[in-house]
Amino acid sequence: MKVRGYFSLLWLALRDRAAQGQRSRVPMPVDHQVMELDELVAEYDAGGLPGGSMRPVYEVCASAISRLLPEGATVIDLGAATARCAAVVAQHRPDAQIIAVDLSEEMVRRGRSALDTQGLSAQVRMVVGDMRSFDALVPDDAAVVASSWALENLPTVDDLRRCLAEIAAVRERTGCGVWLFNFARLNSPRTYPALQRLVGGVGPLLSQNGVAGEAAAPTFRELRSELEAAGLRGLNHAVFRPLPFLQAHWAPGRSPHPAHDELWRRLPLPRQTRIDTAVLKAGLRPLP
Repeated sequence: MKVRGYFSLLWLALRDRAAQGQRSRVPMPVDHQVMELDELVAEYDAGGLPGGSMRPVYEVCASAISRLLPEGATVIDLGAATARCAAVVAQHRPDAQIIAVDLSEEMVRRGRSALDTQGLSAQVRMVVGDMRSFDALVPDDAAVVASSWALENLPTVDDLRRCLAEIAAVRERTGCGVWLFNFARLNSPRTYPALQRLVGGVGPLLSQNGVAGEAAAPTFRELRSELEAAGLRGLNHAVFRPLPFLQAHWAPGRSPHPAHDELWRRLPLPRQTRIDTAVLKAGLRPLP
């Protein structure tokens, strides 16, 4: 990020901190007309390509998951949408197997088609499933349960608690590691839209979706409390600084044998993607 952009980010952080109190959560709207869904998925997929607006986040998540992942192990990706993040993990870790779970049959259908096009369908298996009740989909040898930008899609706090309780139960049964990456709701509803304008390069529907996602997300403090209450203890935590709009929570598995350094495959990425990825990692420090 350029110096001018950093100072603008710092100003947004100071302005948001000065906002009075925490605003209430606004549940994420989930219904889309067919044409709107087509356009949203197109923007979403484009955002995950090298040089796309969402690719740095996927790079951060893929790197973190890889550092928790033994050789040849299985990742469960919850709320995967069209499996764009799962695809990035697969490209960097061709030894891994990924089960990508989403409640929407249409998202799963579109995700399978995209994976076929990329030649990743043998490595990433998409299934229809509910992230509030997914234990039956998880093999005993699963190494990581992950969720990236999905928890805010759960309609109510009770739904969030069911999801976290299910993750805790799977962790207890399998000894798997955990990676949870999410928006963190800010103090002012003006802050995240201003951040989007500062960063730029986001399509109109994806921008609208992001604003809704930030408004629906738990705050960093709220999610930490819910994780503890669900039995997900001993996790590491990070929130983006100086503007706390992203949060990450993770823990290694019971018997970690990470293979990241040996098996991580570098991909050719545009310079700006590399810079933005480095900025995100620095702002979320520490990470796995």
